[in-house]
Amino acid sequence: MKRALPLAFVLICLFVLVQAGASATTGSAAGRNGYYRFPAIHGDTIVFTSEGDLWTVDVRGGTARRLTSHSGMENYPAISPDGQILAFSAQYEGPTEVYTMPLAGGLPVRRTFSGQGGTVVGCTPDGTILDATR
Repeated sequence: MKRALPLAFVLICLFVLVQAGASATTGSAAGRNGYYRFPAIHGDTIVFTSEGDLWTVDVRGGTARRLTSHSGMENYPAISPDGQILAFSAQYEGPTEVYTMPLAGGLPVRRTFSGQGGTVVGCTPDGTILDATR
């Protein structure tokens, strides 16, 4: 039985392939190839992790814009259903915890204080952040 792939999965794969091809042929501004991980998509926006920070780019391509620049790692982004809030996991104050920030950019706000490695796994339709701990 043949299954159709979800459109979001196809777009994310296309984005990764286009970016990998561009990096291989032209290189990044600093002359390094990057790793593009943990993509999240909402409408025309993709958020992903690279170089330990969160970046955003339009699904049609273009120049990616850095959303975070903290020395800690940021991973597992999830975009709220209304497209306004970005939830993610970060190591800002020791253990990995859950943070949110406006998708357009801004200061992150810590949302969990468990000390058990909070990993964002998505958002519910009402905007509740889903996370898992170890």
